[in-house]
Amino acid sequence: MRPIQTRNFRGFTLIEVLIALLIVALAMTAGYRAIASGSNNQRHLEQRTLAGWVAENEMVKLQLGTVQPHIGITTGQQMMGGRNWLWQRVISVAADTALRRVSLSVTAEGNDGPSATLVAFVAAGKKS
Repeated sequence: MRPIQTRNFRGFTLIEVLIALLIVALAMTAGYRAIASGSNNQRHLEQRTLAGWVAENEMVKLQLGTVQPHIGITTGQQMMGGRNWLWQRVISVAADTALRRVSLSVTAEGNDGPSATLVAFVAAGKKS
């Protein structure tokens, strides 16, 4: 008669399981941070893009002559992308008196600093 053979099944030790769980937790944390960072970058990029469009819209009004480039500071607001944007236009005399230097800064309502800034030169316009 043959003796019954027994197999030794060896499982994972508690230390091995804990190390595996630690590695999985670290990988998941890194993945979460990457996703959160991408989301924040996307939001920031969207905000800068919309603010740039607002600044360009205001600059086009000056370039087309629908708004006269009077020297001084003008403020206003514009709705873009479902948000209210506050803009400030500073017009000063350029080195060439036939030109005006226009500096436009745009801030999302509720934010502290400008999301976009645009500087350009436009014709002085009609003298009145």
